[in-house]
Order: sequence, then structure tokens, then C-alpha cells
Amino acid sequence: MNKKSLIIGLGIWLVLFLCDYVIELFQITKSGTIITLFGLRITSTITPKSIDTDFALTPYVLLGLIITVLIWLLISWAFHKFMDQQK
Repeated sequence: MNKKSLIIGLGIWLVLFLCDYVIELFQITKSGTIITLFGLRITSTITPKSIDTDFALTPYVLLGLIITVLIWLLISWAFHKFMDQQK
């Protein structure tokens, strides 16, 4: 495992987290609480005068981060091992 693979894994997690956030945020149509796939809790209150939205992180954020980075590191390791065997 090298530092570059770890940084790429974190970047992949961040892109997936932000995509999950944006998709869920634009699907809100009524008051309530939603927990996204990557563990972001979105609580919205919709009144005739305003729309209030609160965000909170759940423990699933850490779990999603660890799983995403581990999957990326495994893919990276397998790719490098395959490329070394081709030499």
C-alpha cells in the first residue's frame, strides 16, 4: 500500500459521498429525516414560509469510508500484482 493509492481511495469516497448527498437532497419533497447510503442524516422541515434543512453525520460515515478505501486498496493491490506478473 502506498500513499498515492490511499489518497485516491479517499478521493473516490468523497466523490461518492457528495453524489449521494446531492441525489438525496434533491429528492426531498416533505418534512422528515433521511439517512443516506453513506450515513449523512438530512432532517428537513418544510413550512409554507421556509424550508429548513439540518445535516448530521452518523457512524455509518466512518464505516462507508473504511469500506470504500479498503475496496480501492484491494483493487489497486490486485492491479499492481497483475502488472508485475506481466513483466
